[in-house]
Amino acid sequence: MSPKEAVILQYKMAKNEEYVYEITVDSSREARSGSESQQDRDTLKMQMTQKILGVNGDGSYNLEMLVESKQLVKNDQDIHLDPAVAKPVSVRMKMAKNGDVLETSLQSPSSQPSFPSRPVFMGETWNGESQVSLQDPTTGQNLPPYALKFNYNLASIDKLKGYDCARIVVSNPETVIDFSQGFSQKVICSGATYFAVKEGRLIKSDVETQIIMSHPEGTLYNTIKISVDLFKAHTPLAGGDEFLISG
Repeated sequence: MSPKEAVILQYKMAKNEEYVYEITVDSSREARSGSESQQDRDTLKMQMTQKILGVNGDGSYNLEMLVESKQLVKNDQDIHLDPAVAKPVSVRMKMAKNGDVLETSLQSPSSQPSFPSRPVFMGETWNGESQVSLQDPTTGQNLPPYALKFNYNLASIDKLKGYDCARIVVSNPETVIDFSQGFSQKVICSGATYFAVKEGRLIKSDVETQIIMSHPEGTLYNTIKISVDLFKAHTPLAGGDEFLISG
């Protein structure tokens, strides 16, 4: 694809379609204080089924997400999931074609970034922001949402799982949020999203976020890696189920 060509990044879904995603959240933490250090890590595997309930007159979609926890490993040990915790959680939302969440039944700690509403050229960069909910670490009180800024770049068109995917590289300028009593939080984020342009669906996303909390007694390092991988697409109008190979 040449730099003079442009793609339109928008979702293309129909009523009764279902998409099943495998999600892995890998979180590692290290607390340092003087010469002492303590580390731990956990990995949570989930499955998310996205159901298309309907398409509205303005082109937006009514969706239901069913998220089910499958496995939890903490410091290399399998942790039994309580049935109450593993029970699927249902979230309903209304989403525009560009991915902008217009309504939701469950507020997330951060808002989902959306695609530009115009065609995007190869190599082009655009900006966005995500509203992040914060708490003051010294009081535990909720703070006004913080606008975390992101940079996006349409880096290439890659073949993945049989789809021609726009590879969108995401990063954020190193951001430092100051709190009271000598507390501060640094946020660094990077990753890539693979979006099938023709079919209008998310195929894969890998994002790593580093959060460094500094305080008078030491520093807490937290690295969170979130992987979202399309496993199955149920598209009745296109002839049924598509099972996809991981990778």
